[in-house]
Amino acid sequence: MNAPRKWTVREATANDDAGLGELFRVVFGFDRGKEHHHWKFRDNPSGQPIVALAEAEGKIVGQYALWPTQLRLGTELVSGAQSLDTMTHADFRGQGMFTVLADECMRYAAKRGVEALYGFPNESSRPGFVRKLDWDCTGDVPIWIRPLRVSKHRRTPTWLGPAADLAAMLLPRGRARAFEMRITPPSDDAIEAILAPWRDQKGICRVERSAAHFAWRFAEASGMRYAHVCAYRNSELFAMGVWGIDIRNGNAVLAELLSLDSAAAQAVISVIVDFAARAECPLVFAVNSRSSLAFSLARCGFIRCGTIPFIVRKLTARTLGANVHTHANWEVFGADLDTM
Repeated sequence: MNAPRKWTVREATANDDAGLGELFRVVFGFDRGKEHHHWKFRDNPSGQPIVALAEAEGKIVGQYALWPTQLRLGTELVSGAQSLDTMTHADFRGQGMFTVLADECMRYAAKRGVEALYGFPNESSRPGFVRKLDWDCTGDVPIWIRPLRVSKHRRTPTWLGPAADLAAMLLPRGRARAFEMRITPPSDDAIEAILAPWRDQKGICRVERSAAHFAWRFAEASGMRYAHVCAYRNSELFAMGVWGIDIRNGNAVLAELLSLDSAAAQAVISVIVDFAARAECPLVFAVNSRSSLAFSLARCGFIRCGTIPFIVRKLTARTLGANVHTHANWEVFGADLDTM
């Protein structure tokens, strides 16, 4: 006979932010700070977080969270959310907390009108999502890296550093000819114009973009030191890129890239690679499933290096604007993953 649980489950409120922040510090080993937490969970234009927590003796010991976002499924906008920041205190592991919290949190989400979920689990948690929670692992999303100052990477052996840096210098960097490059954010009208043809594509599943979304997602409070690089021709925006620096490891991240053609995409990536090299970042990290961008990344010295699992879960019985269970339908890039 199983022993009774010594923890209870409830929906989190804003009053739990401090306790959840402390649990994050205990589980993940660093403090992301109040400003980041408020930006991530309270300023989100898509809505307040959906969080189920476990409590024992007045202390928060577990969390399952869903981060609201708008999804564009074909030409339909759908209320969605990303699964993230799953946490269980070490003293309470092995008690089925993950499954209980996830089930409860998805129930909260369905009541709020959320219709589709997505996430990027690690290898240890993927089986639990698929076998116990009825998520579908549709496939893997490619990871791309552009080596720069490899000797500065914490995992690079000292003896290998100089040779690795030399090899990185020999990789192609692309070029930015024929475009006027600017490092300031484009106007809202320019952003909406470059998004117009992107939104007209049918049968594609993606996180919705907008000028308002970018203003929040790449805000200073994120802590990622995001910066824009844009390519113009005859005063028309042809490509917009956003890159940042991960404070945990110093790596640069390619967080966003929108373009009207491959030459403009290559121009933006090339300039970002140069900026990241000047900042002495060990490498530039990108997550990309858009086949249209693979060529531009390769032309700028990016190497496909591993994959990350991608999972989805429908919370509605109705037919959505595109099939979320077909991996080829999904276009995933950069900041679609919350840690980028």
